[in-house]
Amino acid sequence: MLKAYIAGPLRDSHEFLIAANRNRAYQEACRLWKSGFAVLCPHLNTLNMIGLLEEEKTFIAGDLEWLRHADIAIFLADWENSEGAVLERDFCYRYQIPILEAPNTKIDAYISAKDGYEYSYKQIELIAEGELPLP
Repeated sequence: MLKAYIAGPLRDSHEFLIAANRNRAYQEACRLWKSGFAVLCPHLNTLNMIGLLEEEKTFIAGDLEWLRHADIAIFLADWENSEGAVLERDFCYRYQIPILEAPNTKIDAYISAKDGYEYSYKQIELIAEGELPLP
């Protein structure tokens, strides 16, 4: 089972926008869980914990510890506008964790092709590019 980490914006100027960001992450997490991934979604992991710690950087540091063990990182739209997601992306590059952006044809190819098969990240790329036939 591949371990997927979801990265994307959470904090925003209004509670409604924070809820929308969290909902978008929730939807992607559900989709990935239903498709056979083990998913860590920091947006849900810290639900109702904003303000719990004096330094929110502690949450980001904890998220990076989990990200270190991911097989793949899925970045949600607007990730580049999130300080935390930018740090997560840099972390992925530093530790060579594969990155995909949602929605993405490569992850969709994996989801539609897997049916009991386990594919590597490279195989996902080959399926999406049409270079590896589906079983």
